Amino acid sequence: MAITYKGEFLTHNMFDYATSELSQDAFFCWLLSYSTQQDKKEYGDLFRVSQSFLKHMLGKEESDCEYFVEKIERQKKIISKDQQGYIDIFVTLKNKGQTLYLIIEDKINTGEHDNQLTKYYSALLQEQQYNCDNLFLSYVKSEYMIKSEKQAMESLKETKLFHGHMTVIDQTMLLQILRQEGDAAEHIILNDFIKKLNDKITVVNFNDSASFQLVGTNSTVNYEYFEFLTQLDIIKDHKFCWCGYVNNARGGFHCLTWNEHKFDKEPFSSIYLQMEIPPYSEEEENKELRIVLKLKAYEEKNALLAADPDLGQKIRAVREEINASILEADNGEEEFSYETKYFRIGHTMRAGYIAFDAEEYRKAIQTMNTYVDRVLEALRANHIHEVEAWE
Repeated sequence: MAITYKGEFLTHNMFDYATSELSQDAFFCWLLSYSTQQDKKEYGDLFRVSQSFLKHMLGKEESDCEYFVEKIERQKKIISKDQQGYIDIFVTLKNKGQTLYLIIEDKINTGEHDNQLTKYYSALLQEQQYNCDNLFLSYVKSEYMIKSEKQAMESLKETKLFHGHMTVIDQTMLLQILRQEGDAAEHIILNDFIKKLNDKITVVNFNDSASFQLVGTNSTVNYEYFEFLTQLDIIKDHKFCWCGYVNNARGGFHCLTWNEHKFDKEPFSSIYLQMEIPPYSEEEENKELRIVLKLKAYEEKNALLAADPDLGQKIRAVREEINASILEADNGEEEFSYETKYFRIGHTMRAGYIAFDAEEYRKAIQTMNTYVDRVLEALRANHIHEVEAWE
């Protein structure tokens, strides 16, 4: 019987256990710490890998002169227009006597949000020591970057604000940078990170039915599956929103959201569809995916309940109305069973869901899109109207 850790086979790779962005921050800081003049002499191979990583983030050529790290800060506090944020990693370095600064925003399962890159860069430019000649920014993601995210980052990179000082490093490029010949490859920390990164990279072709059996077994496969789906009209015509990872006590899941509709009346600000892929091993035969009809409240649960003690009852009543509009129109011959169990009050809530196999994606998506149409019709009948234009 295999010993497991959180459902996975037991390994000696520290990055199978240290899976958060903070752990990735720590690895990047550790690697960059070898870009000093002293480490060039003592740890030549690690210095070369560190320099390669640093130069790619700065948008410099490998043959360019050396950049020496002087200071590395984690979670550097930034204040912009009465709002505050934290830069993942902030590096101070020297090149031919000139001091340069590098903002590193690194991601695993999440993406850029709330214009954080623009806000951080703009906020620092307001401080005297930073300017468009000495301030750089790099967006580094070790998980699969779907096409829409990559296009958004490439477009942002070309804006005047960054003056050509922004770079984007995706999963494949990161692996190419780190995987180098020499003694550095034998270093256990570096080698563990490379192995973990390499294990994520899987190329699949969803025109081949066998590829659907891999959905759920690998995070990159899940994102490639989502990317495949977002190219279909059944998603494109219904407001693709986001895809990423949601962590929870049951092991978490990768999700894709679309078909969001916002409203002008409480208790819900919007409804949307969310596809969920929990983790599976390749040996498991029944890999069940779900499409969930989600409800989003105007505020966090505690604030809502404090303002209105009867809120729970109101939310349940509207949820029952929504589910009734779906179930009453069913004739018992539906391919998928719409389930309404597992409900709790929160900022986002589950109205109901269907379970399906990965290759049944088209019928499953069409079914849930139809259910959303029924819900919208029922809400309009109760004078809850969709907001026509929103961002």
